[in-house]
Amino acid sequence: MENVVTIARAVPMPPNATTRVVAVLDALIRSPDETVGVRDLASQLAMSRSATHRFLAILADVGYARSLEGGRYQLTSQARAWSHFMRVRHPVLLESRPVMDQLAAATGESVHLLVLTAEPSLGVFIARSEGSSLVQHLVSLGVPTPLTAGAAGKALLASRPPEVIDEVLAGLGPAGQGRAAEFRAELARISARGFATSRAELVPDVAGVAAAFQRFGQGFGAITVTMPEYRFDPANLELPRLVIGAAAELTARFAAVADDRTPRH
Repeated sequence: MENVVTIARAVPMPPNATTRVVAVLDALIRSPDETVGVRDLASQLAMSRSATHRFLAILADVGYARSLEGGRYQLTSQARAWSHFMRVRHPVLLESRPVMDQLAAATGESVHLLVLTAEPSLGVFIARSEGSSLVQHLVSLGVPTPLTAGAAGKALLASRPPEVIDEVLAGLGPAGQGRAAEFRAELARISARGFATSRAELVPDVAGVAAAFQRFGQGFGAITVTMPEYRFDPANLELPRLVIGAAAELTARFAAVADDRTPRH
């Protein structure tokens, strides 16, 4: 799509080698020409160049990346096959696509899917659908994002068990305990009304509306509509209704998918 404004952002990566390798692989897969440079990737993922190079080397060792001249790495056919398998077979990606596309068409705005990570305070955006509006906000996929800010993060955190919320809020530290009390009350309101909103919380001049969906009978992710803040109307209840409906459809779709795997989060 032409004339689309993309606002990329990076947050500090969690100190988890597996998460970092997956983020590096995801960035490599999503690169337009399936190649990445160490310098650019390090900046995108908020990692040091040495760590980025190390994780790219790990992917090269297992056959998912190939080292090129000039400090760049290329995706291999093995990784492309894995990526294709995930797109066409993974139940979350497979079942969410028509719901996201329908919501993007109905609103004209970009739609993103946020899911849990192994770190309770972080989620990761794994998919997006672009709307028809010429100016849109597109989130960088594969980069961890905090659940304590932004519509999607707050909607997802509000759907989590009380002990998980307690753990995340405790992680704010002594300096953040004043905000923690206010944030806990906001999460309660989000849970009661079924959706979250945000305005310029993670990215300046960007607003969002999100609702959580379930998988394995518990909060698993959030679907969010994001837009330039000047197009956001808090009095417009049609947008929350559409987002809540999309989240409910995702929950129903995942419940209907035969999957004998147990949840990890």
